[in-house]
Amino acid sequence: MSSIPALIVWAGLTMVATIGAVTITALNIKEKISAATLASGVAAATMCGFTVSITAGLGVSAVALILVSLLMGYEG
Repeated sequence: MSSIPALIVWAGLTMVATIGAVTITALNIKEKISAATLASGVAAATMCGFTVSITAGLGVSAVALILVSLLMGYEG
């Protein structure tokens, strides 16, 4: 069973990152998605690493989200 407070904190950080990425007008859509995904992945990894009784699913989610953000990358 996963820790519900950790999942709530992760969801909150993801929503803040998504709102922040969408409001930045200097980024194109690919960069917005990449930035929001990277922030969500880092938040998931943080919650997985610092929370007792958290499932491995949050860690797997962190790896998947960070990989998606790195594969999308930024257009120079």
